[in-house]
Amino acid sequence: MNNTLKVLLAIATFAGASAAQAVSIPTSGVADVSKTDYSASGGGEFHVEVTGYDSFYTFCVQRYEPLSALLDGTFSYTIAGSTSAGTHVKTAPNNVLSEGTVYLYRKFVAGALYNLADAVARKSNSISLQKAIWELEGEGAGLGQSSANNAFLATVYGLFGEAGAKADATDKTVKVLQLWDSQNNDLQDVLVYVPDSGATLALLGVALVGTAFIRRRLV
Repeated sequence: MNNTLKVLLAIATFAGASAAQAVSIPTSGVADVSKTDYSASGGGEFHVEVTGYDSFYTFCVQRYEPLSALLDGTFSYTIAGSTSAGTHVKTAPNNVLSEGTVYLYRKFVAGALYNLADAVARKSNSISLQKAIWELEGEGAGLGQSSANNAFLATVYGLFGEAGAKADATDKTVKVLQLWDSQNNDLQDVLVYVPDSGATLALLGVALVGTAFIRRRLV
């Protein structure tokens, strides 16, 4: 098999895996949100389930908004491209997710950020990841998180630079799940990795067409 064919097959494999890791849920509805054995410090990991659709693990975006004390609970939700306004004076309102947050959450969903089978390490890692997300989203004041003491921040600062990691993400497949109570009070925003509106499937199609073309040339 020549190198070009190998590259195209690798692209096709990655595209299929990427699509499989995303969750498919309606853009609004009702979700059951619960704590997990790895929830700590007022943040995730949390478990979200939309009845009849996919379930997933997630983290808070807004550090100061209430949620943890209300769990386990059932809430209305809306998927959006930015955070809600929030109710706490320290909340960064209408915030677009950062490049670093999107990168880290996609790696987490793929099981490639840390070992999800190691319960002890998973809890400490989930705490560090939650603090990294708050730092990247401009809500980390007082937590003292930096590349020196947070491996996840070190990773994204190394890839994008600190300013680049905190800049608005260009990848829009990770979105915000805004949570509301029965009185329509803004409770919290959490992360969700959703299908990418056909971009991954288009990439997969290009790869497969290219593979078929090369195979014809080789025979």
